[in-house]
Amino acid sequence: MRHDIVEAHARGMNFDTYRKDLRVHAEIFDSVYRHLEFVLKAEFARAPFGSSRILVLTEDFCIDSVLNLPLIARLAEASPNAHLSIVRRDGHQALALEFPGRDNVSRVPTVVFISSQGEVQGHWSERSGRDQEWMAALVARDPIPPITLEDGHPTPILADWMKRRFDAQLPFLLSEGWSFVRDELSAIATNGKP
Repeated sequence: MRHDIVEAHARGMNFDTYRKDLRVHAEIFDSVYRHLEFVLKAEFARAPFGSSRILVLTEDFCIDSVLNLPLIARLAEASPNAHLSIVRRDGHQALALEFPGRDNVSRVPTVVFISSQGEVQGHWSERSGRDQEWMAALVARDPIPPITLEDGHPTPILADWMKRRFDAQLPFLLSEGWSFVRDELSAIATNGKP
């Protein structure tokens, strides 16, 4: 049993508490969550997360978290025996480093699936493979500015880019992108592999 994982999950916030605690992007985060209500209805009979405990390490400035965490919450809601817990990555740096993402670097959100015995079933980070392709095409035509925060908020140049990205990516998420994330996360929840 990994006590650090189990403890972080036990001390983490539930989704509603996390939503109330958002410091950045609160309006668009809530908008994404509302738009994804159809996922709860479509997935309820499937229970895509089974009875997993799910720990999400995140930071609210990140657009990947703004897009994916509401989806993860809807999929958890569609899995009545699953338990979602959310922590801020910056408060759990050592733990975050144990679950590297792309380029072997900690990414947000990072989603860790934990068995009832407290064992890690697997983890997923940042975005789906299909979303990564979408992102590469976006960055080719609109490069990411320096990722710089001031008091936890993106600098104006970064905030403008994040808005452009969000506006461009939301239709993709709502039409088909959500299903790629669901498929990858559900595979980890059920057999430990994306």
